Amino acid sequence: METNNINIGKDDNELEQMREQLEIMKQKLSRQEIVSDNLLRRSMSNRMSWIKKYVWLEIFVMIPFVAIIYAGFVAVFNISLWLYAVILVSCIVDTYSDYRINKMSQSDWLEGNLVETGRKLLKMKRQRKTSFIISMAAMLVILGYFCYEMFNVSDPELKFIGSVGSVIGAVCGIAAVSVIYRKMQRTNDELIHQIDELGRGIE
Repeated sequence: METNNINIGKDDNELEQMREQLEIMKQKLSRQEIVSDNLLRRSMSNRMSWIKKYVWLEIFVMIPFVAIIYAGFVAVFNISLWLYAVILVSCIVDTYSDYRINKMSQSDWLEGNLVETGRKLLKMKRQRKTSFIISMAAMLVILGYFCYEMFNVSDPELKFIGSVGSVIGAVCGIAAVSVIYRKMQRTNDELIHQIDELGRGIE
């Protein structure tokens, strides 16, 4: 009888140890899931960071560059000041639009609901597309009037140099903006797909 009690006590101890080990394993798995989730969120945030850098490049490099270049056109080719002002204001408005559209906080990635973040990325794509179409249309109108002013330059040599340079610059600018736009949209698509895959994995 006494031996049976000892065996029962031993079985209880072993069962309790198994429970404790199981609980420890659950805690470890939970911590690993949290670490994996944080790493994934940081990875997605880092993949989006180049867009923020591009917007800051627009603000601190591209706008001053455009201002200086077209100030040179005003001085050399006698382009009207109001057209220069329109070009500069258009660049500022377009850059501000990029800043507003592409703005996402770290909390969206590290703390927020990823499903909601996915919706924000979809909304960002739609707004970016609308902004791109408007920007291209405005650029073509401004370019058309700019070429008209260049054709009115009295000096034939300056007229040729200015016209050719303007067309080449415009084509390069449109091509560069189009490539960056497609890359931004592709980045959003990849992150949305990753969020969708993560959601299906959880389900």
